Amino acid sequence: MSIGVAAPRSIRRTLLAWFFFVIAGTLLAAGVALHRLVLTPAADELGASEMQRAGARAEAELQTLVGEVERLAHTGREWGRGGAFDLDDVASFNRLFIPVLAQHPSIAAVIHADGSGRELMLLRMPGGEWHNKLSDVERWGKRQRWIRWRTQDAPYAEEWQAQDYDPRTRPWHVGAQAQSGERSTFWTAPYVFFSTREPGITASVKWGSRTEELRILAFDVNLAAVSAYTGSLEVGTRGSVALLTADGRIVGAPGQAAAASPAQAGDFALKKLSATPFSMLAAAFAQWERAGRPGGTVSFSTARDGHWLGRFEPSRFGAGGCLVATAAPRDDFLPLALRHAALLGSITLLLLLAICAYVATRVA
Repeated sequence: MSIGVAAPRSIRRTLLAWFFFVIAGTLLAAGVALHRLVLTPAADELGASEMQRAGARAEAELQTLVGEVERLAHTGREWGRGGAFDLDDVASFNRLFIPVLAQHPSIAAVIHADGSGRELMLLRMPGGEWHNKLSDVERWGKRQRWIRWRTQDAPYAEEWQAQDYDPRTRPWHVGAQAQSGERSTFWTAPYVFFSTREPGITASVKWGSRTEELRILAFDVNLAAVSAYTGSLEVGTRGSVALLTADGRIVGAPGQAAAASPAQAGDFALKKLSATPFSMLAAAFAQWERAGRPGGTVSFSTARDGHWLGRFEPSRFGAGGCLVATAAPRDDFLPLALRHAALLGSITLLLLLAICAYVATRVA
């Protein structure tokens, strides 16, 4: 009975194997080092810089909107002080503020109220119509008078509606009344308007110190207008900018929704990120929260389509402030020149591997 003995491995094959592993390992290490030490840091640095610029642009646009509305509120307060309009004079109120609302599509309504429960609202409606709502809690209780206008001079319909509504309990009234001075403007947190059931935010000013002299003027801003600001901003090629509440609810929708239609953008207003299709932004927000909500830094999250960068900065918009959120894939920030260089480097490494394998074969 013979015992089989394995043929000894030739020196040539052993040398070839060692040459191959050494050369391939060296080139692989060089490729990993190129990716980790050059490409990834470059993409992260460019991404952080681009996100900071996009966030700054969003904040500048929002503050432009805030400044615009506050100037109108202060001008309206001076008109009211001078007797240019009154709660009992609907025609004068419309004559002043219909042109204002017509020139500022972001403003949905203007409201004038006092400290006794009286209110006069001018509301922009689709189709070019204007509606007035008049309330007087002490005289009319829960009933409100509605006047509809197609032109500024002639109403075409009038009716009474019953709703459990008191302007003195609304956030814009409570906040303005609590202001210590008359020169400041109070901004509510984002909320749902009572009359239209649309999400928005309200700026209000007051004049008169005693209850019987108190007057408040307020301007409603639809969140769809805020989405128009945030949705117009881009980060990289697939990234987006959004405005969020501190707990992650949408105030200004990212570009994917705002670009589709303002109505669709409004559908996401005040919804949690986790309850929307914006999964990448939701993942970036969750990672940022797990990291302790750091300010001025970029957080990293992983999704099915790769690695994403996220940045969240506080914004001076509304009561309590909001967050300007930016998120984009890391690959969006890899410069084209570096991508070409990486491709060229990979081809060069493969050629070197082939040459070294040929030389190793000859040496072996």
